[in-house]
Amino acid sequence: MKVISYPKNNTIHQIGAKAFHLAELEKHHFQIPETVFIPLSAYRTFVAANNLQNTIDTVKRHFGEGADFAILKPLLKELRAAFTKGDFPAAVLKILKETAARFSAVVAVRSSAVSEDSAAFSFAGQYHTVLSVEPDEISLGKAVKEVWTSQWNDAVAEYILKNKISSFEEGMGVIIQRMLRPQIAGVLFTRHPDSLSDEHIIIESVTGLAEKLVSGEATPQHFEIPRNAVPPELDKLFPLKFQKQFKELIRDALKIETLAKGAVDIEWAVENGAVYFLQYRTLTTGAEEFLWTNENVGEVIPDVVTPYSWSILKPVTNNAFARFLNVLSIKGFPEQGLFGLYKGRVYFNSTMFNRLLSGFYIGEQLKDKSPLGVFVFLVRKIPALIPLGLYLFLLPGKIKRYLRRFSGRLESIRFMQESDAALHLQKCDLLVKQHQRTMNLHLTCTIFAELYYQLLTKLCSGKETAAGPVSADALLSGIQGAESARSGRALWQLAKEISSDSNLQKIILDFEADEIEAHLSSAPGGEKMLEKIQAFLNEFGHGALHEFELFYPRWKEDKNFIYSNLKNYLINIPQLDWEAGQAEQTKKQATQFTEAAKSFSFLGRIFFYRIFNKALFFSVQRENLKQAFVKAHFELKKHLSVLAKLLNLADVRKILFLTDAEIADAFNGVLPVEQIKALIQAREKERSGYLKIKHPSKIRQLGEHWIPVGAEDAEPAQDVLRGIACSAGIAEGRARIILNPEDAVRIENGDILIARAVNPGWTPLFVPAAGIVSEIGGALSHGAIIAREYGLPMVAAVVGITTKIQDGQRIRLNGFSGTVEILEENE
Repeated sequence: MKVISYPKNNTIHQIGAKAFHLAELEKHHFQIPETVFIPLSAYRTFVAANNLQNTIDTVKRHFGEGADFAILKPLLKELRAAFTKGDFPAAVLKILKETAARFSAVVAVRSSAVSEDSAAFSFAGQYHTVLSVEPDEISLGKAVKEVWTSQWNDAVAEYILKNKISSFEEGMGVIIQRMLRPQIAGVLFTRHPDSLSDEHIIIESVTGLAEKLVSGEATPQHFEIPRNAVPPELDKLFPLKFQKQFKELIRDALKIETLAKGAVDIEWAVENGAVYFLQYRTLTTGAEEFLWTNENVGEVIPDVVTPYSWSILKPVTNNAFARFLNVLSIKGFPEQGLFGLYKGRVYFNSTMFNRLLSGFYIGEQLKDKSPLGVFVFLVRKIPALIPLGLYLFLLPGKIKRYLRRFSGRLESIRFMQESDAALHLQKCDLLVKQHQRTMNLHLTCTIFAELYYQLLTKLCSGKETAAGPVSADALLSGIQGAESARSGRALWQLAKEISSDSNLQKIILDFEADEIEAHLSSAPGGEKMLEKIQAFLNEFGHGALHEFELFYPRWKEDKNFIYSNLKNYLINIPQLDWEAGQAEQTKKQATQFTEAAKSFSFLGRIFFYRIFNKALFFSVQRENLKQAFVKAHFELKKHLSVLAKLLNLADVRKILFLTDAEIADAFNGVLPVEQIKALIQAREKERSGYLKIKHPSKIRQLGEHWIPVGAEDAEPAQDVLRGIACSAGIAEGRARIILNPEDAVRIENGDILIARAVNPGWTPLFVPAAGIVSEIGGALSHGAIIAREYGLPMVAAVVGITTKIQDGQRIRLNGFSGTVEILEENE
């Protein structure tokens, strides 16, 4: 007997992923232990016989985005209890009896879920394995129940919620396998688990059972073997006693990689000189690489974004990009969009964007083409270029009309105090739709502004005037017309007027912002000045330091920013003639523009004027459209403030920790009050942790791995503690030494978890942690796999780490180099 299965025809949905992979190995003549598969149908029969499906469906409904684990936890406990108490129906008892009869020695009972060991999510170590089970009907039944029940463990739920797995497929097959008594065992990666580099094969081994390694209970021997190594070189790498087995292992692992059509990690064992394969899974890193950047979006959304803001900004920005690409007749806009979140910050997928636009770069496509080939290519492009040319011709008029009518449109949905939540929700929806129309034009304007700016830069290249070299920046400087610049000018005028009255000036300079208005109201001329300040706020009060993130106050809500600037202006007025400087800049620009134009031929000058005017128009109008967006955004916040009060939220900003859909559900009775409060509390805590992180400007994404660009080159300090680099990344934070899971209450957001060893039962502790360090373990342990999937840097096998570092010390761990550095003494 090698493999016995019920039914005979095996698919993933019949026996689960792990069993399916084992069946494939046996089919292709790789050696595996004697094995029996118990199918998913046995699980479903058990569920039906014990009336468990309704409870299961209730739990699964709570796995959606924004789910609250505090509500889910008691439901899981109830479901596990029901599984434990459940009785086996006759059909399942028959399978257990027949299985027991096939073994004469103890067995291992392993999970084989449909969702397990997939390319997207490994669920590594989340489900139970029961070792040394006696081959009788009662013992097998108890072990099978334990494996089935593990599908509803707290750690599995945490894993699903953390990875936002929306399509979790219930169902658990079971593998019954003869227990090996190996001399050595371990795991093997056919490629590096972080970078997917194919330069080395990585092997880790321990004496005895491999479970000691994958559970993090033993520190392994670590081998990195060049993929192109020849047998004589391999002999030098491995212990003499097992040279033959290691070479056989590498040979077969590469064959399994070919079978799996991708990089794999393999669990193996050597018993009596023979190499056995216990399981394999596809690496959960995905082969495709993307570069994400916040260099552009970071200017607009420079901080951690709240759930509400992201729930409207994500569709609005992605829809605007999709619409623009559609104008260019570019298809294939990614379903997930071009904007995404990394630890609360918004990033732009530049790899995907460049890929989408690659077909539009005509210059690149004309390389190496013959004249006839160029002609044919351009003729084929005409159908796509005509609508683009027409769109570009009509766009300026469209933008002008939109901005001219914007105030009237905004007036119809402007904030008015209402007692009916439905009216505020309706106006919120209308404002979001207005956002979409504004963003469609703003994003298009931004792209064309950049295009014409680059063209203007090329035209100016090498040009000189009496004032110096000509540049696009110089030609566009000092130009007025941008709405965003008006507030500065208006505030400067206010400051000048205040400076002419020494009494009013003294009030502004001497008092705090929250005291100024009270003193102005009682001072001669103060009431009139307050009216002018209020008029300024009525016109420009929608402004904010974080314009697109509603968590931060608008100027009209918190006047500190405005009064601080007034103080600064009043201090600088004696030394600065701002209007004269502005006039001088405008004059200099006009002179340089005239001189630059003279340097072109007649036709060249016409082209120069055309490009300059387009660059100027789109540069100004993108700012005006952005201000239109921000004005509507402030109106949106006013409606949300009322809705927050109707939900009895003490701080109106708390409503921003609910998504747009969740707010609607709250008023429709779909989202209970308890869940609302739990969601807000959990997300506030998460945001607090994200705010402490130093976010990189660029990130490489390799499947589920997010690797800050440049971090790989970070140099460790001297006299650092060293171990095995298990999960890429760098983290700084307070060391929190946890010697057992009961100490979990002591770990807080941003702490670095330090333990002797970590196994899947510790998974919930990974959630608040910024990184993981352990005394025992290796790069291929379950803890390391989970750390990689969570995007947490991890270093293992740091000897004596729990005694060499004090609880509370600030440390830096480098998951690229495998080092831990003490930064300061304990807090």
